[in-house]
Amino acid sequence: MRKKKLAGICAVLIGILISAAAPGAPVSIRSEQLTVRIDPESLAAELSLPDDSRPIPISHAQPQPTTGSVRMLETQPACTSWHDNSRGVDVSVRIEESSVVFEFRAVKPGEIRWPVIKSPAPSAEFLLPTGMGHCIPANHAGWLGHLAGRSPTAMTEEFSMPFAGLLSDGRTLTWIFENEFHNSIEYIAEGGLLQLSVTHRFTRLAAKIPYTVRVMAGKADPVEPARKYRSWRARRGGLITLEDKITSNSEVGRLAGAAHIYIWGADPLTISDVKDWKGFREDLRQAQAHPAHPARSLLDAMNAEESASIKTFLAAEWMSKYDKAQVVAALNRQISETGMRLLAEGTEAQRIRKGCSEVAARFPGRFLPVEDWGGILSSASIGKIRQAGIDRLWIGLDSWRMGLAHPEGVRAAREAGFLIGPYDSYHSIHRPGQSNTWETAQFDAELYEHGAIINADGKALTGFKKMGRLLSPVSARPYVRRRISALMAQSPFNSWFFDCDAFGEVFDNFSKEFSHTQQEDAAARLERMQWAAREYGLVVGSEGGASYASPVIAFAHGLLTPGIAWGDEDMYRNKESKYYLGRYYPPDGPEVFFKQVPLKPGYSTFYFDPKFRIPLFPVALGDSVVATHQWGFPSRKFSDQWRIVRLTELLYGAPPLEHVNQETLDSWLADFVPYYRVFSPLQRKTALRPMTEFHWLNEGRTVQQSVFGKAARITVNFSDAPWQDLPPQSARIEYLDEGKQVIYSAVR
Repeated sequence: MRKKKLAGICAVLIGILISAAAPGAPVSIRSEQLTVRIDPESLAAELSLPDDSRPIPISHAQPQPTTGSVRMLETQPACTSWHDNSRGVDVSVRIEESSVVFEFRAVKPGEIRWPVIKSPAPSAEFLLPTGMGHCIPANHAGWLGHLAGRSPTAMTEEFSMPFAGLLSDGRTLTWIFENEFHNSIEYIAEGGLLQLSVTHRFTRLAAKIPYTVRVMAGKADPVEPARKYRSWRARRGGLITLEDKITSNSEVGRLAGAAHIYIWGADPLTISDVKDWKGFREDLRQAQAHPAHPARSLLDAMNAEESASIKTFLAAEWMSKYDKAQVVAALNRQISETGMRLLAEGTEAQRIRKGCSEVAARFPGRFLPVEDWGGILSSASIGKIRQAGIDRLWIGLDSWRMGLAHPEGVRAAREAGFLIGPYDSYHSIHRPGQSNTWETAQFDAELYEHGAIINADGKALTGFKKMGRLLSPVSARPYVRRRISALMAQSPFNSWFFDCDAFGEVFDNFSKEFSHTQQEDAAARLERMQWAAREYGLVVGSEGGASYASPVIAFAHGLLTPGIAWGDEDMYRNKESKYYLGRYYPPDGPEVFFKQVPLKPGYSTFYFDPKFRIPLFPVALGDSVVATHQWGFPSRKFSDQWRIVRLTELLYGAPPLEHVNQETLDSWLADFVPYYRVFSPLQRKTALRPMTEFHWLNEGRTVQQSVFGKAARITVNFSDAPWQDLPPQSARIEYLDEGKQVIYSAVR
């Protein structure tokens, strides 16, 4: 039976006899387009092209655990197969047009290490889809240390797309991992040169799923691997473009030319909702002095800390922003408790509105009308943004409660042509009643006890920040639908951000109730996002933007700038360091998002230096997913990098991402609108098109050019010196279909 199975894999040609090679001896297969030589014992392989006799290594030799373990070796002109007894796999190799395909099938749980990619020369460069893409010199000491320090790592988390490329000797070689799951990547510095290997695990749950790697040679172009991957996806029917998504949901079209912002401080009551602070303070003073005052019951219900803040506010000679914020925070808790007490059976939105109305009634004439509350999410603020000339915008809310408290603001955003939706997450689950929790991690005791992801050792995996447990997307399915349905009934969102679902963090789950493989984990995440998109017409996005999610998500946060230097002492913990990213305080403008700091030396090479960045994602999937920064690293986060970031956004056709609150709105508009006038018209042209060309225009790679079909050509000078007629740190945008150009300068 095994011989028949393996022969079938090779697609037997009529009239050609199967030849039996000596087990352990290298074998060759060939077609008109290429020749492949394989050593079954060591798994070494190389290919040759008709116009070049030099062999190109595909994978280097590995020690065979047991000599003489190759059995049933069968070879035809264009394919070969054998059983590797010591590694526990059946192997087949076949030529398909210009590709050579290696397939490994396990006969039992285990693992296979393949390929092993070594640098053929110090001048070689690895072309890797880390984030948007990087071109990494094989002999770069800094990169060697950086990569070795982060391996081994899961392929779905490390790579935004499952391929690797190598540029050397006037050509590229591309490895496409058709099964991207259960793969770990290891970077090794060998002889001062980078080496990359991939190990695939045939786990107990996924032992029968084959591991397939497709290898192709191509021209000496740094984005050629992305073109190969795009073509492969298209042939398999897996390339779903934004135009396809717009056909299903016209709201997706609003992403083209839209900037992305997160807004903060839209609590039920905000500082800006108090129109008469002097009179309001006098009312508080009267309520404190007279038990019969309408607001006295609110003061009596406050805890000791809140009462102290009221006393401090009343005693101060002048009303500081901090004191005002403390008073408003105390009243917001009273809004919640009052709404719950008076309308216990209502929805959360109804309870919030009831609480707002009750609190406002205790201070007649001191607040704006309740329907106009919301600060940055008020109808007035949304109108100000629109009147400033911003007509396309994605607005993210860090809490769905903002939208429930201010449905008028959500509706105003939609009417202005914006997309707006909450941050949501089904990554972790906390025990009901757990302290120091967050709203997205709260479900019920039943799901907490039975819905976690269980490791092979029978233990539940720990959740984010080592709190609670990781939640299985399969077990969470009915909870997701209930939560989203309930929230959509209370506020008219038209977008939704699913944290982590496209990050690449997927698991085998050994739970008895909800067993699933990594593939099924990913499928369940996609299913819930697709359900939200279809059921409510939501434009869905996620963190990371892993390619397995590209058929479903319309936007991704974290590809252009991912999370940086997790765990670095100076950036994350040392508050005295000038590189400290900031506190998660104050609530209406957390420093970690609003504070601008310099980037700690040493990190720019890996995250911002244009000499090492290449647009693999824009070439492969740029017309499928709108990709930008992770929210913790917005466009202007780093004072010494933001100019490079702005120019890269234009070069890649990627939108900016920023954080805004009521206090910063005016200054943000003054700073941002001039850039929006450059960025937005360009991205309306590029969002629905893949990048078709990318070029380095000078030896130092500081002048780069991208082309989006016949629509636009963008030339960027990242250097501090002019290049031809292009000023330093500037971009030339040529609209090829209109015959006009725009110059943008990042220098001020």
